Amino acid sequence: VNDSASVTEDATPNTVTGAILSNDILGVNPNTAPFVAGTYAGQYGSLDLNSDGTYTYTHSRVEDFNFEG
Repeated sequence: VNDSASVTEDATPNTVTGAILSNDILGVNPNTAPFVAGTYAGQYGSLDLNSDGTYTYTHSRVEDFNFEG
């Protein structure tokens, strides 16, 4: 199942949170993260991805944004 979340312009708050690993199956070594935690700036906002798989996306532009991963 793909992860998804959305933020609409002028929404308050203009953030969305979630967890990218909650519906995933880890491989042979469950201690190996399949992603790199950090803060990523994008065209429509920024993504704070934590080492435990949780995230916060902050929308910064006026267009609608829909995240699917």
